[in-house]
Amino acid sequence: MDRWIEVDIDWFGDRPWADRQAEFAQRTLPLLAGERDLRGVCFNIGWLADLVTEWSGSGDQPLPLRSRRYARWAGLTYADLRDFLSSLRGAYAAQGLPDVKMGVLIAGLGQVVAPPDTGSMYDLYSFWYDRHPELYPLDISPLPGPDLDPRVPLHADSYSYATRPDGIAEGEPFPEFFGDQWGAVARFLGLDLIHLRDGMLGPLLYTRIGPYGSVASADPDENRSWTDAVRRLFRACKEAHPEGLVMAYSSGISGTSEWLTGCVDLETIVAEAVEAHQPEQLVDLRVAPAARCLREAERQLDVLGGGQPREEGRLLEEQAGAAADPDLAARQLVQAADQVEQRGLAAARRPDEADELARAYLERDALEGKHVVAARPVGLVDIAHAEHDFVWPRSLNRVGQCHRAHG
Repeated sequence: MDRWIEVDIDWFGDRPWADRQAEFAQRTLPLLAGERDLRGVCFNIGWLADLVTEWSGSGDQPLPLRSRRYARWAGLTYADLRDFLSSLRGAYAAQGLPDVKMGVLIAGLGQVVAPPDTGSMYDLYSFWYDRHPELYPLDISPLPGPDLDPRVPLHADSYSYATRPDGIAEGEPFPEFFGDQWGAVARFLGLDLIHLRDGMLGPLLYTRIGPYGSVASADPDENRSWTDAVRRLFRACKEAHPEGLVMAYSSGISGTSEWLTGCVDLETIVAEAVEAHQPEQLVDLRVAPAARCLREAERQLDVLGGGQPREEGRLLEEQAGAAADPDLAARQLVQAADQVEQRGLAAARRPDEADELARAYLERDALEGKHVVAARPVGLVDIAHAEHDFVWPRSLNRVGQCHRAHG
């Protein structure tokens, strides 16, 4: 099993960080130690897209943080952040874990300000949103900020980005721009993971209200445009940093909400590389065709409505081995249903079939190898789609765990 810990970077306080990093590594050692294919820490560094979008390519650039909460970090640079990440790796190495990965989370909100007139509770203002409000035309989710629409073409600007030193051209698509920026900043900082958090798959968050209300649009092409934009975002992030990992945070509502209400077909996203990337090398588990199995598994997974999903959504890791397998989404959903039954959160309607698929799933796990990532907030349904990228030939998948660290 793989494990990721999520933590707000402000927990580490002011420089020097060595003592706090050593304490953090020691406290989280029981969570990360043991037989694991991958283990890592995912940081909240201002929550918004600015860490990626505002990167100019200079290590001397101040971190683009405008919140009072991150005031101590706003005076630091990207080079300082790189040093922080490197020294935390050293702290883990001193505890006997030299292979701990580092990542960041990014939410799909333009800004988070509450109350809107004062920001006395939340004051996450954004340089990127100020420059490109057209990308956030929706106000659907219950979170206090405008919602991302990744389909919207960007307006031209003259900001000097690391990957666009002359600025963004009029009409440029957001997914490809964001992916390029992610690749550039990840290479500089030495990051291994981007976690596309709340709203990066669309405005369906914590309620069954999507871009067109409680159900999808009556226009199939309109619905497909959402899936296509999210698929392109995943692909762009992966292709810009092929050795890195891409995770995403779904609604936490049910196994069908993304598809039926949010207009994002997760099956399509995880299978989008089937034709492009050597599917003949995949291992066949001989399960039902993906479409039928996925629909059945989704019906079994409608278990989170009425819960408290704010801190506990599902995590999806988009990588090519999994993306190349058209039956993977169905297998993962059934496996997740079996996990939920064991934890007492809900029972799959056909647990005998879930058990059978889970055994086959684990048998393939044992045969195929290493380097798998997955993440699951403890105690909830989570689905992880793994291996390392869109172009590696073999697929391997595993449900893992993700823990949030609190001060």
